Amino acid sequence: KENIVTHSSTSSSSSSSSSNSTTVISDLFLYIGLSDGVLIRLNINQVSGVLSDIRRRFLGIEPVKLFKTVINSNPAMLCLSSRSWLLYTYQNEHILSPLSYTALEYGSSFSSEQCNEGLVTLDDSSLRIISIEKLGENFNQQEVQLRNTPRDFIIHPETNFIITVETDLN
Repeated sequence: KENIVTHSSTSSSSSSSSSNSTTVISDLFLYIGLSDGVLIRLNINQVSGVLSDIRRRFLGIEPVKLFKTVINSNPAMLCLSSRSWLLYTYQNEHILSPLSYTALEYGSSFSSEQCNEGLVTLDDSSLRIISIEKLGENFNQQEVQLRNTPRDFIIHPETNFIITVETDLN
């Protein structure tokens, strides 16, 4: 069973005519989430309807579920498999970023006084509200078991690695 969602992206470019007008170029994409964990993107020519520029991306070992959402007032898509992904447009570029989160089952747009634009999601047993901030920056988290009690940490200025100071005394 496939999950199909369309997504459009609009960008502006100036023409060099004497009237100095602006031309709006709109791309229409068809996204298909397959049961084998693959996301397919097709570009649809809005005049002829011809499908082109087929791209495939493996998202995980579970079937891909697609949910329309809004990020920074622009259409976006939550792509869920064994890993969670966010597809959005940033500086006229389509970006598919992994969410550093547990595997999610469902998601939708969410807005409140405390969270202007966010996502409300479900996993196995929890309802979660996620706020997406700092689009365009790579972020990932990794859990590391410490052998001793952590006492302090610093962020290395050149590599941005977190360095933890541990002690075996409580």
